[in-house]
Amino acid sequence: MIASDTKDPKSLTPEVVDKYLAENVEGENRFYEGIIHLSMFAVPKYLRKAIESIKDIATLEKPVFMPA
Repeated sequence: MIASDTKDPKSLTPEVVDKYLAENVEGENRFYEGIIHLSMFAVPKYLRKAIESIKDIATLEKPVFMPA
């Protein structure tokens, strides 16, 4: 799944991800697996608050700048 309006990748359990990888990927995967899949969606509180504080909508004509 790359992008979807109907499926939420956060809803995939580690077991589902691991099963998919076992059935579709040959050889060892050194990084990605079910538990890492879940942690990829973890965002620190300070960053969530910064993102939530942005009121502008980013467009090509008016991109939103967020300092690091």
